[in-house]
Parts: sequence; structure tokens; C-alpha cells
Amino acid sequence: MPVVAQVAALIAAAIHVWFFVLESVLFSRPGVAARFGLRTAEQIAAVRPMAFNQGFYNLFLAVGIAAGVAQIAGGAEVAGRSIILFACLCMVWAGIVLFVPYNFSAPYPYVPPTWLPGGSYGGIGSLIFPAGPTFGYDLRTPRFLPKDSDYLLAVEALSLNYSDPGNFIPYAYFEKVHITNAPPTLVADLSGSTLGPGEALNVNLSRSADVDGLIDAYRVEWGDGSATGWVQTESVRHTYATSGDYTVTIQVRDDTGATASMERTVHVETGILGLRVADFFALTGIVVAGVAISVALLIWRTRRRPRAPTAHLPNAPTPESPAMPPPPEQQGNPPLSPPPPP
Repeated sequence: MPVVAQVAALIAAAIHVWFFVLESVLFSRPGVAARFGLRTAEQIAAVRPMAFNQGFYNLFLAVGIAAGVAQIAGGAEVAGRSIILFACLCMVWAGIVLFVPYNFSAPYPYVPPTWLPGGSYGGIGSLIFPAGPTFGYDLRTPRFLPKDSDYLLAVEALSLNYSDPGNFIPYAYFEKVHITNAPPTLVADLSGSTLGPGEALNVNLSRSADVDGLIDAYRVEWGDGSATGWVQTESVRHTYATSGDYTVTIQVRDDTGATASMERTVHVETGILGLRVADFFALTGIVVAGVAISVALLIWRTRRRPRAPTAHLPNAPTPESPAMPPPPEQQGNPPLSPPPPP
């Protein structure tokens, strides 16, 4: 067997060993399960046993190729080539199956079938009908199936009358079903439509949902030229630098790329010294009233305080003695002349 073919087979074996690690060892990790289209813990738990088993299938194919190369190296050319060809063909056939359209998985979460009255026999997923009537069905697809794709719906009918060997031939009904993608439902909770200066706007999108998938990312344009970009955070906040009216555009995106959006208007009030205008004047009025009351109380207390006793000059009148008349020369009358000598 050519060396190039052996090297190619070993590369395929290494890839399948990596698949074994992903499916049987690391599958429970959210980042690994997301590669298989699984997002929630319930989906991972439902698929985990199948993935664990599938990983060992890939490992056994890789071991087969390694054993074939070892046989060739040991001189058993025919045996080694046969093992390598068998393992490689299994890989090719398994790859072809992945491209065959099918829909064999049950709806998620799984709901057992409903038995009709009078039904007495049937396997899991089987329904018994009397001859003649028709029946309808509602198809609910699993959430993790790729959307905007075509699937094959197969319904098989088998008679339970074993007296005629011809009844063992099943009747099958096939129909191509196109699964479309429903856009997500956007629910946005804003902290308010009117903000004060410096007050942050909070946008909570945790109540948004997707009926046929998962919410993948959120995006908010704040209306002032800034935006969050597509982020995984359900709650974001933003503070506006200036007052005015802003149109906030909010978007959500599901796991298949469909989006939903809405616009909300937010008004940011003009401020004085970092306060709303109304709050500023209200605070100013309180301060002015407080100062006026303080001054009035000070004046009132000053007037009610008793006067301190005053010191009197020697010639000043006192409350106990009447005032002495001033000398004649100070009363404005001419002084009396002395009597003439005898």
C-alpha cells in the first residue's frame, strides 16, 4: 500500500480520535456542545448518551486504521490493507449519511404518542386505527433542528391482520416538509423614558425569547452615536453626556440569524450643577427659606435679650438724684453784677 495512502488514512484516524474526545470526553462542556447545535442543559443531557456511544465508534475506526498500518509495517500487507480499506470505507459511508435529508428525531422535549380508544396493541410511537377513517397530525419539530431547510416526513402503516401474508407489506407515506425560522420575540424593559442629568439608562432584555430556537445575542444603539455591538449580556446601561431626546434602537438575534428590533424614545433633562432644573430651584428655595428663618430667629432673640447696665459720668444725672441746673453763664442769661460799694 503506498505510503501516501497510509499517511492519509492516519490523518483520518487522528480526526476521528479528536471526534472521540469531543463526543465522549468533553461533550458536557457548553462550548463543545454548542458546536453540535446544542445550547441548553436539557438538550445536552438528552443527546449526551448518544454522543458518548458515537465517540467510541469513531475511536474504534481510528484504532482499526492504526492496526492496519501496524500490520503493513510488520509485513502483513494484505491483512493491513484490508483493515485500512474497511475502516476508511466506514468513514466515507458515515459521511454520506450526514448529507441524506431525514427527520427521524422525536420532538424535543419528547411527548409519548396518544392512544386511540379501543387500541390494544402497538409499539412505542405506534397508533392503531380501525379501517376506513382518516387521521391528521400536527408536526412539532425539535428546537435544535436547522431552520429554513427541507426534511422528509415518513409515515408507515402496517396491517395487524396476520392471516394474509400480503398484509405484512407496509404502506408508506412520504412528504417533504420545509421548516421555516420564526423570528425571536423582543421584550425590552427600560429604567425610564425621562432621565435626569447624569442618570444612567438601564435596558433589560432577559424576557426576550425564541419559540423555535435560542436567543443568540443582543444589540442596543443609544441614539448618541454609541452602541453596544452584538453582546451576550441581557442587561446593559448607558449614561448620556448632554440633554435632549434620543432614539434608542434595540435588537435581538436568534441562533439562526433572524432578528427583531424596536425603537424607544428617551428624554434627558437639562441640568444646573448636575441637578434637574426643577430640583435645582426646589433646593435653592429650601436653602433661601432656611437662611431667612435663621436670620429672623437671630433678630428675635436679640430683641428679647435684657440690656446691660451703663456707666454714668460724675455730673451725669442718675435715676436717684435730679439733674443739677447749669451755671448761669451756661444758661444764656447775662451774669449778675456785684452790688456797688457803700
